[in-house]
Amino acid sequence: MGQGFESPLRLGVRRLRFAIRVARRDPRLLIDYLRLWLGARGGAPEDPGWAAMDADRSLAELAHSLVRERRPATVIETGVARGITSAAVLSALAENDFGELHSIDLPPPRMLDDGLVGSAVPEELKGRWRYHWGSARRLLPGVLADSVGPRLFIHDSDHSYRHMRWEIETAWAALEPGDVILCDDAHFHSGFADAAAALGAEPRFVDQPGGVTGLLTRS
Repeated sequence: MGQGFESPLRLGVRRLRFAIRVARRDPRLLIDYLRLWLGARGGAPEDPGWAAMDADRSLAELAHSLVRERRPATVIETGVARGITSAAVLSALAENDFGELHSIDLPPPRMLDDGLVGSAVPEELKGRWRYHWGSARRLLPGVLADSVGPRLFIHDSDHSYRHMRWEIETAWAALEPGDVILCDDAHFHSGFADAAAALGAEPRFVDQPGGVTGLLTRS
C-alpha cells in the first residue's frame, strides 16, 4: 500500500494538497483535519495499516445481533475505516426492512485517496447508509438531535480516554429509554466505565476475541 517511511517534506506537500481539496469542499472539514493533525501525538504513524483500523469481526457480529433484536430506526456510528461494522449493521437493517445507518467519520487522507473508506460495504446495502464526513466533535450532536428512535449508538472512533468518554456522555444525553450504546475497545482504559458511573448507568462488558465491548441501555 506504499505505507512505508515518508519524509517530512513529502508528508507536508501531501497534506497541503489534501487541505486545499477539503477546503474547497467545506472549510469546516479543513478545520477538523487541522485539529486532528495538531493534536496528534508525536511518534504515532499518521496512517496506520488499514487492517489494523478495521473493527474486530466480533464487534460487527454483536452489532448485527443487536440491530436484529432491537430493530432500531436509527443506528449512529463513529468511525468507519473499510466499513466492517457498517456492512454488518446495514445487512441487519436490510433483513429488518427498517431503519438507517448514520456514520460519522474523519478518515486518514491516504485511505480516502486509495478509495478504501467503506469499501467493505456492498453496493446493494448503501441505500440505507448516510455517511457524514467530519469530526464527531462537530457532527455528532446534530446527528443525534435529528435522529429518530429507537436508536443504537456505536462508538468506534478515537479511543482516547477523553474522547471516548465525551462520545458516551453526549450520546446518553440525547438518547431515550430503551436506546442502546455499544462501545468498542472498552478495555483500553477506564473511559467507558467512568462515563457509566458519572451517568448513573449500569455498564455491561462483553468479552470478545478482539477485546472487550461495553454496553449501556438507556434507562
